[in-house]
Parts: sequence; structure tokens; C-alpha cells
Amino acid sequence: MLKTTLSTLLVWRWLLTIFVISVAGVAASPYEREIHMTRTIVGTIIHKNMDLVTVGSQEHPGQIITLSTNPKSERLTLLPGDQIIVEYSPDYIIRTISKQG
Repeated sequence: MLKTTLSTLLVWRWLLTIFVISVAGVAASPYEREIHMTRTIVGTIIHKNMDLVTVGSQEHPGQIITLSTNPKSERLTLLPGDQIIVEYSPDYIIRTISKQG
């Protein structure tokens, strides 16, 4: 009798542990994807200063995005009017930027 009660208790603990691990994994998955997700825009530089770049989208006319430069990145040598391709993070920080053409 004691062995079956102990076995049942261990099985329930094991099932509860598996459930908790599963829920934690599912809850953390969207957060992890959001961190590593990059967005891309093809457009024209409208305005640029030391820390910010304002880009007008070619794909969606009228869409204007202001992006921050990464403090560790090199200073941008691009000028207003340049056609660019930019990859940026969900918090609007430039990851890569390249001149088109």
C-alpha cells in the first residue's frame, strides 16, 4: 500500500514538472523570437544627423521611419537622397545599412 502511494505521488510530481516546463517554454518562445527578429526597409534617406536617420519607404509611399544608429556602429557616410536598404530591430535600431546601386 505504501509503495503504490509513493509511486503515485512520484508520477504526479513528474507530470506536474513536465507541465510547468512546457508552459514556461511556450511562454518564452514569442519573447525569444521578437528579440532576434529583424525588419527590412528599402527607401531614401530624408534626414540624417549623428544618432538618427529618417527613411522614406519605396515599397509603401508615405511611410516614414526614424531609426537610431547603434552606439557601437561606425558613423554613417550616407547623405540625404541616397537610396538604401536597412535592416533594423523591433526597437528601431539599425543593424545593417547599405547603399543601393
